[in-house]
Amino acid sequence: MKSHRIFRAFWWSCNALLAACLFATARTGVWEYSVRRYLLERRSFAYLFVSVNSLIFLLLARMFLAWLADHRLAIPRFRLRSNLSRATSAFFTSPEIK
Repeated sequence: MKSHRIFRAFWWSCNALLAACLFATARTGVWEYSVRRYLLERRSFAYLFVSVNSLIFLLLARMFLAWLADHRLAIPRFRLRSNLSRATSAFFTSPEIK
C-alpha cells in the first residue's frame, strides 16, 4: 500500500510539471509574438536588440581569444589598463630635467 502512495505522488508531480511546461510553452509563444511585433514596429528596439547581441558575442570572442593566447599559444597580450596608466602618467607628469 505504501508503494502506491509513492507512485501516486510521483504521478501527480509529473502531471503538475507537464501542466507547467504547457503553460510556459503557451506563454513563450505569446512573448515571441510581442517581441517580433516590437522588432518590426520600433527600429530603436531592433537596434538595441542587435547591439546587445553583438556585444555579448564580441565579449565571448574576446574571452576566448584571451584564453587561447594565455594557455595555448603563450603569447604576451597587450594589457590596455597598464599601458593606458603608463601613458597618462607620462603625459601628465613633468619631465625630470637635470
